[in-house]
Amino acid sequence: MGDTLVVDNDPNDKDSENKKPKTEVHKRSSTRPKTKVYRKGVADEKEEKTVNVTDDLDETSVDPVVGWLVVIDGPGKGHSLEVKVGNNSIGRGEDYSICLDFGDTTITAKEAQANIIFDEANTKFHITPSGGRNLLYKLSGDKMDPILQVEEIIGGTNIKMGATTLRFVALCGDDFKWD
Repeated sequence: MGDTLVVDNDPNDKDSENKKPKTEVHKRSSTRPKTKVYRKGVADEKEEKTVNVTDDLDETSVDPVVGWLVVIDGPGKGHSLEVKVGNNSIGRGEDYSICLDFGDTTITAKEAQANIIFDEANTKFHITPSGGRNLLYKLSGDKMDPILQVEEIIGGTNIKMGATTLRFVALCGDDFKWD
């Protein structure tokens, strides 16, 4: 069943933060339910957005998160990016699984800079350089070791790519994996 959610909060009203949203739910009988969200106060009219909703989500279609790359230095500092099962290409363009488009122009937008691979069968993570023009580095204290071939990485590994330093955070491993 589809629902309609009406939120009556004016973003220009100073007291709107203290008000609870007014919610109205309307049941619909349709094969493709829609959710409508209204925001009052935008251009003196209600702004309407319609989103398709699926009642029976197929859990097998979900590509679960297995880890994250967190930008700890350089452009985009503080952002986190999801690592999924299998091969995750990393680059500045939108076509990559992990898009590092935070302003670091030393990371190429035309080709992947690297790939992070999660081997689900062995619950191991690997990183490999791709066709990017810059080298990747694994950081350990003050030491920078270039990554020239496929290498296993573990949670807490810091990786330098251009002017950006990433910290790899693993969710899956010997103590947890998605079934």
